[in-house]
Amino acid sequence: MYRAQNSTNSSSGASSSTSEGNGSVHYNMARSLTLTAQETLACRPMTTKKAYASKTNEFIKWANETFTDENELKRSIVSGTKLNYFLRDQVLGRNSRQKFKVPTAPKKIKTSTLEQYIAAITDLYKTQVQKKINCNEHPRATVLGLIKSSKMKEFEVSRENCEDRGEETLADGYTSLDQVSKIVQFYLNGQRNHGENLRDALAFLFSHYFLLRGESIRNAELTDFQTINLDSESVRPDIKCPALVVILRQGKTNKNNRLELTGCIRSTQVEICPVIIFGLYLFWRFHVENEPFPDFTTSENWYRIKLFKSSDSDTTKVWAYASHRDAVARGLEGAQIFT
Repeated sequence: MYRAQNSTNSSSGASSSTSEGNGSVHYNMARSLTLTAQETLACRPMTTKKAYASKTNEFIKWANETFTDENELKRSIVSGTKLNYFLRDQVLGRNSRQKFKVPTAPKKIKTSTLEQYIAAITDLYKTQVQKKINCNEHPRATVLGLIKSSKMKEFEVSRENCEDRGEETLADGYTSLDQVSKIVQFYLNGQRNHGENLRDALAFLFSHYFLLRGESIRNAELTDFQTINLDSESVRPDIKCPALVVILRQGKTNKNNRLELTGCIRSTQVEICPVIIFGLYLFWRFHVENEPFPDFTTSENWYRIKLFKSSDSDTTKVWAYASHRDAVARGLEGAQIFT
């Protein structure tokens, strides 16, 4: 009798210990999922965060005003039918919002805007699933038909908006080296800070020759650049032909740190030669503005120095998107190129 009681107590204690151990494991598993979600969100580009936030907030506001008969906590729970209803009620066929202070003719939104809303609200759905407050099926399957029909009506929307048929073709923007030259000359002849003029000209030429997005330009660091001599490529054996190579490990189309390379060589038109403007910009920074020359003794001393510095004295600070955008707009307008 005594042995049986001891055996029962031992069994009960072991069961309790196992239960506590399992509870700790489940807690750690749930916490690891939360940490993964937080790290993924932290790695997301700032522009994506802003775009998603505005659209999800719009959806939540609409849901709270529409589903007043539901529990307040359930109103913004994403489902396929709710997403489809929101898109048809609030997005599809709507005029695009004015982005500038100067009024422009109203235009209907396109499928690309519709898909941005779907991406943002689907992201909200994934967050809700991760938090275990949403057990609905993935909502995208429900709105596939809506996307398809919107694409089929795209041409009708373009006609209604009276859009230029040359938009998003090779004719949309600058198409000749003469126009490239005019843009660079506008920068170099500018009356502003000469260092900023050289920076803007170089950023434009790098975007042109390297085919880079603005984000990749602004994030470029000195350590991303290399020069490689191309043998048997020059006009004479005694003249070197250096290639300027850029290492790309980040950007909107390279989120997984893949090694990508792009490069260019000197141009016969010196006024649009990226290598010459590159040299002039660096000379201005380190010999005219007297910015402290990088200390190459250790990687830590120069590894994070940005190529395109902002107006701030901090050389590791990323050049602001708005400043870069305004520089591009000024160059196109100064060269009388309207797009």
